[in-house]
Amino acid sequence: MKFQELCELFEECGYSVRSYSGRAMYNRQCLGVESDNDNNMVIELIQDICDNGGGTDSDKLCKIQDVCELLRNCRTDSMGRGMITYWPEIEWENFDSEDSDDDSED
Repeated sequence: MKFQELCELFEECGYSVRSYSGRAMYNRQCLGVESDNDNNMVIELIQDICDNGGGTDSDKLCKIQDVCELLRNCRTDSMGRGMITYWPEIEWENFDSEDSDDDSED
């Protein structure tokens, strides 16, 4: 599963994704997801794949397996008003889905 696809899955579930550098990461940037409560985040992601994933049941199962493998070993930090869940093993990749269609503005 591509990084951008994973980010879009989180965004479809209403979460905000961003780069984050956690404890002992020495300014390396990884995937971070902001939430009020991280307890149900991955469950909601899997439920969204089941409900809206498209394709066959086999395709959905493969996508769920990819998500489960990628999202192991998360860490969390409290940010005062909310939480951030982050995955040091998932390096942050810059992408802007809105700019991909707006390249030709004449």
